[in-house]
Amino acid sequence: MVIFAARYRHRRWAGAVALAVTLVGPLSGCSGSTPLSADGIPPAARHLQAYDPPTSFDFGDGNGNGTGDALDEGVQPSTSSPARQRPAISLKDTTAFVTTEDGMKAVDAVTRNTLWSASSTIPATKSGFGSERAAPLPARFHGVDAVLVAFSRFIPGTGTGRGRNVIEVLAADSTTGKTVWTAQVDLVITPLDKEALSRDDSLLADGIRAAQVVAVDDQSVVMSDDETTYVVDAGSGQLRWTRPDFHAMQLVDGIVAGAEAPTYGERQLAGYGVSDGSPRWSAVHTESHAVASSTGPGLLAMSASDGFVIVDARTGAIRAHPGPGAYVHPWHCDFDGTSVILCNDQLFGQTHSIAALDATSMKWLWSITETPGGRLVPVVTAVWHGAVYGRTTNGNVILDARTGADRATPKLAPFLVNAYVGIEDRGHSMSLMRSTG
Repeated sequence: MVIFAARYRHRRWAGAVALAVTLVGPLSGCSGSTPLSADGIPPAARHLQAYDPPTSFDFGDGNGNGTGDALDEGVQPSTSSPARQRPAISLKDTTAFVTTEDGMKAVDAVTRNTLWSASSTIPATKSGFGSERAAPLPARFHGVDAVLVAFSRFIPGTGTGRGRNVIEVLAADSTTGKTVWTAQVDLVITPLDKEALSRDDSLLADGIRAAQVVAVDDQSVVMSDDETTYVVDAGSGQLRWTRPDFHAMQLVDGIVAGAEAPTYGERQLAGYGVSDGSPRWSAVHTESHAVASSTGPGLLAMSASDGFVIVDARTGAIRAHPGPGAYVHPWHCDFDGTSVILCNDQLFGQTHSIAALDATSMKWLWSITETPGGRLVPVVTAVWHGAVYGRTTNGNVILDARTGADRATPKLAPFLVNAYVGIEDRGHSMSLMRSTG
């Protein structure tokens, strides 16, 4: 008997099958090796100077090589797609939150010490290959600053009872690691003889197929796993609704917005009411392999044959439809957290074009397209607070997000960055450096 050593295959044919959600008891106890103050800031981090945005990095104090086993546990990618492999790590201030195979942990980004750890109630299936994992979600939840993570789990059957495949959700206090909330959602699995006809991998936003918590508010928890979205009541833990072939990406003003496949080989953006799953809007109906991305609060993007389209996640109204040049690869867009949307056609580690828009006016700011004798087009690793971080054949580079001009050549090309630290993915390990300028 094979017990889901790889990914779980789901339910295109199953339609609106009722799923059971059960609240479970507290998870295993948390442990901490570094004390936190009442405001959640490690003592070692208090002397750090903030650089917003940082343009230089160094190892600073610590173990000398910038890496640590605790962060390396997040190397297992949250995607099987080569397009945008994303380590299962999130960053908030001076704390990195890491999804591990057995749970999650908080790591002091300055000392690299583990602050706390928490384990899932259901143990991970040990296949020898690890399991795909998505990054935790830091969010305000149940009145506290929390971090939420989801796991694909298998509960073995006993006696004549069949085993169950579930999503287990854990919300922990981001300061202490104490469990705030947890739930289990039963999955409906697509039989193997139906899988080849039902599966449409390119629907997945950024290729992320692992179980993940997409968004939360005081009333709802929005989750996705593979090609299906689940919405759970944040109080009772009861399942409200589920939708196959829809990959949620945002929750804004009562609308769950994301990408879906209305039929096999087709794509569109869509929004559904968070309370009942009722259709609210659909937009940008296009061909297969169009890529969707979350493009800042209240905005989604979808690649198109002539560039990309940005829509309002609340209404589906088109906000911008730039055509920066010939279609090479699907476009993906990111928000810098302040005022710029940065889009690129990056795929398989190569980028042919990048372009920037003002996030409010949607005014075109600048673009770089691969041309003979022209500027090198960076492979973008991160966009944050007016800076575009990436790599060229000349090495690491930072561009000004509003002008596109070269700004610096740092030691690090981080995939996660803030005013205090940057974290670089080296494939088999994480490199962490402190911001120095």
